[in-house]
Amino acid sequence: MCTTCCPNTPCISRPTSVVSTPVLLPTPPRNPAPPRTEMKRVKVSWNGTKLVVPCGIGSDRVSRLLNDITHRFQKHAGDLDQANYFVELRTSDGYLLDKSDTIESVVENGDEIEVIDYKAWIENFKKNAELEIWGRIDRQDFVDDVNKYVGIFALGVHGCFSSTAYSHTSLGNESAKFKVYDSETLSLTKPGVLDEIHGDDTSQTWYCSAHWDLTNSIEIRVKSTSDFRAQIVKVEFRDGIIAPRFKVGAITTSQTSYPAPRTTSYVLPALISEGPALKEDGYTTPIDIKAVEVKSMGESALRLQQIGKPFVEQYWSGYRGAFQRVNVEFRVTNTSEETASVVNIVAEYLDHDGNWAPATVRSGQKASEYWYDIKCAHDTFLPFEPKATSKLSLQFETDIDPTKYKSLDNRIRRIHTSLPDPLHVRFTLIDQHNRTSIITIQAVNGPPNVPTRASYESEFNCSLHHWIQCDDMVSDERLFIPIKHVEEGGERVLEIGLKPMSTTYRVDQNRLRRWAWEAVQKGVEEVWLEDVDWSAEDNNFGLKMACLVALEDQVIYGLKVMMWTQTGKVEECFEVPLELYT
Repeated sequence: MCTTCCPNTPCISRPTSVVSTPVLLPTPPRNPAPPRTEMKRVKVSWNGTKLVVPCGIGSDRVSRLLNDITHRFQKHAGDLDQANYFVELRTSDGYLLDKSDTIESVVENGDEIEVIDYKAWIENFKKNAELEIWGRIDRQDFVDDVNKYVGIFALGVHGCFSSTAYSHTSLGNESAKFKVYDSETLSLTKPGVLDEIHGDDTSQTWYCSAHWDLTNSIEIRVKSTSDFRAQIVKVEFRDGIIAPRFKVGAITTSQTSYPAPRTTSYVLPALISEGPALKEDGYTTPIDIKAVEVKSMGESALRLQQIGKPFVEQYWSGYRGAFQRVNVEFRVTNTSEETASVVNIVAEYLDHDGNWAPATVRSGQKASEYWYDIKCAHDTFLPFEPKATSKLSLQFETDIDPTKYKSLDNRIRRIHTSLPDPLHVRFTLIDQHNRTSIITIQAVNGPPNVPTRASYESEFNCSLHHWIQCDDMVSDERLFIPIKHVEEGGERVLEIGLKPMSTTYRVDQNRLRRWAWEAVQKGVEEVWLEDVDWSAEDNNFGLKMACLVALEDQVIYGLKVMMWTQTGKVEECFEVPLELYT
């Protein structure tokens, strides 16, 4: 039986030679294709622009996806620049993506993603008080007249350093991302530029950079178009790592890369002074009435004796004009046995020609040192009891020129310069018998009550850098300018008291740089300042100020002040200390 053909059928004889055909199996392909899966992509929106962005290799970090999104938006969103640089990714329901995670572990296909730009990121830190600015570099750019600065701050949460640059404009603050340190990307093995804004773009008006140094420090440079010299701040590490909790003052080295002036001092223009100056001493000493009795003479029974020194005043009245007054108190004794009545009083003064000129006179009583109760006219009947003594105050008054005044300061209690000094005043009392009693007193101006450098330093307990003054002989007045050093915001500035303008003018490093830059643009060595230009309506009093420029060194080395009065003029310069530039 043949089991090959049929197990139940007897086998039929066959040829002994049989040919066997092999069975061929299919050959597997050399490079098998993986199963096809759908490529991941995310939907990203920012500031009204929406893009679909492929995720690429899912094993890459989220930081790479963030860079791809940034580059794509740069091509499609015209207002995406460093002011809005993307720093974070967030899901549509508000969850942040960690940049160190892989893409496939946190992103699903078709997820909607929001991007957080640098401006919003910074505002969030400010709002939550997680941002601590501990260093700041100011740099004014005079080309666009905008005050810009780099503020260096520590982010305790991320353990890294960054910095911001704000441009103060009328539209608000703009922020630019500027990284000075990142623990993930900083190489400690070789120096180099860490980050920069605008770089070699010479069309920009501002530039800053951060440079890593192998001496364990980061050097930050800030400069502007209006001044090619950079402000440099050097930040040192602690044990090779920047501590995230540095406080204000952690900047260990700061310098300005301005070339030092070629000389430590410059030759200032010579002083120009015209007109006389008020004497501060050497005036005629007034008569000491305690040593020399000033008594009356004449045939009248009334005897007068001066009590105390004369009290002088200048007065201004809208309808009467300007006039000089001299008040004097007397002791009056009636030496007769009958009542003596004064029926008339005459006042005169000795003019410049030596003649007695008439004046107005009134009578009354002295109420206090600075107040005389003068009520009666000179023709009022004044009775004096026999053998009695009483007090009487007389007032002398004459007109003075009202057109030569600036203010009442310093001369309200002085004899006007149009009158003789000393001023001799004569009072004549006429009684009922037409007999007279005559007494002559003398009023003398002492030193004027004007400020001096010594009195100013004593009053305000300060030491002045310079002092400029200009006197007016008509009004016995002094215009003066004190210049002193003060501290403002940690910097030394010059404070200039513009007393005629009743204001204070401060000169700081930034103002000096602006003046120097403007002078260099114009090619002039002396610039009169528009904001320091004052004069009275009649131009009898005035003040101007100019800066003196060393064009080659591009520094302001001095300031010039011009002051003038009715009788004098001063043009004086003083040196600007070089330490104001540091």
